[in-house]
Amino acid sequence: MAAEPIITVEPGADPFTPAAQAVLAGLAAFNQEAMPATGRLGVFARDMATDAPLAGLVLSLYGDRAFTWWGSWTRPEAPEATEAAVLGMAQRMLLGGGLKQMVITARAHAPVTALEQAGFERTQSVPDHLKGGALGFYRRDLEGHWPVLQIPGGISLQIALPPTRPQSAESFACTTWWRQQLTGEPYRWLSAFVRAGDTVKGGALCYALGDEFMVDMVWLDAGLRGTGLGARMVSAALEAASAMGCRRATVETADYQAPRFYRRLGFQDLAYVPDLFSGQGTTVLRMPLPAL
Repeated sequence: MAAEPIITVEPGADPFTPAAQAVLAGLAAFNQEAMPATGRLGVFARDMATDAPLAGLVLSLYGDRAFTWWGSWTRPEAPEATEAAVLGMAQRMLLGGGLKQMVITARAHAPVTALEQAGFERTQSVPDHLKGGALGFYRRDLEGHWPVLQIPGGISLQIALPPTRPQSAESFACTTWWRQQLTGEPYRWLSAFVRAGDTVKGGALCYALGDEFMVDMVWLDAGLRGTGLGARMVSAALEAASAMGCRRATVETADYQAPRFYRRLGFQDLAYVPDLFSGQGTTVLRMPLPAL
């Protein structure tokens, strides 16, 4: 007899726990099925002496446009021009593959000097996205713009078409670390899961930052959608966020994902960003959380 699904709320469950990894795998499969990417490109800067990662960028390719939701990341010990070298190499690779546009999201509090110097233009900004920082969206037309590439001494550039599983895991870890550095305070991870026996059937990977709560990545097994379990799972995470002192929650979701689902939970539209890739836009939603 199959085990009945149950919902658990697990403080400290960051994206690297086994349960969260199952959620990320399910979400990646859902995204690829619903909005298939035609390829992926990774560009990574590494220290030639130690092979340590210093900066990087992973892009998903959709037709003639490359897009990254997570932006680029850079370690503080990287030479000043390292991010510019990563961006320049990415543009060269995309141009060589016939792509025409590159879209990068700059997370709240991320420095954007390298993007602006590389010719990216901000097309939209969502103010007060996280701890007072804006969420920015930057575009660069690639045709006719072959970037000059200057690689700092002691740095090697690694190109992956597509990134291997270890490269993707390393980039995800570096991106997660980078996002936490931008605000200057630690994330408090708190995730909710749907479990059937030993099998993870869904999850809402979330974190608190001060009195703010981000519903970061959400997935539910296709066989359980429409049963109310998804709403109960996210609601359990929101209730736990209230209990830990959070006063507002924010979520970002693409058109093909679940904007109506979050509205039914009580989230209200904060901003809409159209046509990020394949005609798909993204809605940023927010809701107040009651004091408990």
